[in-house]
Amino acid sequence: MLLATLALALCTSANNTLGVPSPAAPINDTNPVTEQLLLFVQPDASDLARRFHSEELAAVEQLCEELELPLRVIDASQAAPREIALTPLFVFQNWRGRSIYQGRSSGLDRLRNFLRTSRVVPQRDALLHRENLPVLRAGRAKVAAPIKITPLAGAIPEGFDNKEFEASMRSSLSFAFDRFEWTNQVQLVRSDRSFYFDIYPHLSDEGTLSLALAIFSQFHCKQPVFVTGESPITGPWDERANLFARAAQELERAAIEQIAGSDHGDGFDSLGADVATVTWEELGLGLPQKPATRAAEFEVSEPVAGLWGFEAEATAAVPSLQFRFPAPLEAYTGEVLGVQAELTLDPKQLGTATGWVEINPATVTMGDGDLDMTLQSSLFLHTSRYPSARFEMESFQSESSTLQWGELVLGEGLGTFEFKGAKVPLKVRTQLELALNEAGETELLASGAFEIRLAEDFRISGPDGPMPQRDTLEFDFRFPLAPPAHTDQESQSSASKQGRQD
Repeated sequence: MLLATLALALCTSANNTLGVPSPAAPINDTNPVTEQLLLFVQPDASDLARRFHSEELAAVEQLCEELELPLRVIDASQAAPREIALTPLFVFQNWRGRSIYQGRSSGLDRLRNFLRTSRVVPQRDALLHRENLPVLRAGRAKVAAPIKITPLAGAIPEGFDNKEFEASMRSSLSFAFDRFEWTNQVQLVRSDRSFYFDIYPHLSDEGTLSLALAIFSQFHCKQPVFVTGESPITGPWDERANLFARAAQELERAAIEQIAGSDHGDGFDSLGADVATVTWEELGLGLPQKPATRAAEFEVSEPVAGLWGFEAEATAAVPSLQFRFPAPLEAYTGEVLGVQAELTLDPKQLGTATGWVEINPATVTMGDGDLDMTLQSSLFLHTSRYPSARFEMESFQSESSTLQWGELVLGEGLGTFEFKGAKVPLKVRTQLELALNEAGETELLASGAFEIRLAEDFRISGPDGPMPQRDTLEFDFRFPLAPPAHTDQESQSSASKQGRQD
């Protein structure tokens, strides 16, 4: 009882403008709280924590006021439920259940989406199992780092076996980390985190091995949070084991730097192992009772298998398909207005997903009519002869095998891209999220990135500039896919409209 009293005393409200009581305060039975957003913090844990309070919290308060959603800010530095491993951490709860936000602490678009969906569809209890990877353990929190080593590029040695090479280099990596520990198996809860470590080996004709490195956040598959850029790790091919060990140390250093003070919102403070574990009820945060009076009873249906579709609108506020050249040629940017996409999937077997994206090259624009006409001529896109370009996705690879409401799934779509009579294999970094849009309708948001080589694959000359940048065109896409026709849209729209009242 003493522990519970101490925990309640530590819970504070930072949203005085909303008049929200702290968890320790008695709740007025005539106006019970039926839903709320909980924000767990450790106010003085670090510069990151103080910066969140001074720079980000006001925007969260404004969002909650806009959504008419009570916000409670809770100091977790002394006591917290077992599900809380780090701060800042958002948790939404209503009578339906409790959902832990998995997203960046900065930027409100995903948080808004999370709240809109969680009001109607609570998270399910689930653990994420990972195998054979480095894991950082800091207090309650765990950070997993899946590693991808791309096939060796450049001058391939005679008799080279890429599978043997990758297995040997993974062994070199496993012994080189200082704070991360190579782990055969780990179970992650929703408040644990992941960073994706990518290594791109290239062997020159002179026998120099170069290792370019990148780290991706679990919350964004398109833009890395760290790259080696023009300073890869280099050395003789015979020293490849030592070079990969150096790569492990550099990746570890960069990941810890992101945790301590990410500019992207990936940073956090872990809860110490000595933080007391209390129940939600001891904090005064038990789930509220189901309202006695309701306008209508409804259930949100399970995600359904079938054909999901998308067709771009020229007037859309957010472009569905954009392109650009890498720095220092990033001034050359544009978008594609004519885009259609379809995705056939079974939410219980994501690996079987297939689909296609088709674009109309005549709708490519860089914002200049004369330039656009030149792009569509026979010198470049030759749209009169090649009126379409198409990507056929043959499979989808992800560590997540199922698609659940409000959960972000990261993976790769594997298939073939066809344009100007040429077909090339293509990997598309993809993230999927099933949620309710602002109109209260079911939406599967597919977003991601890919790149193509212009001259090498499609006989298109890029702008003046260095190689390979002038030959590399990077694409970002965002497709809000509509569900199969037999989805019960009416019930789901009704559910979202009733969500705030419940």
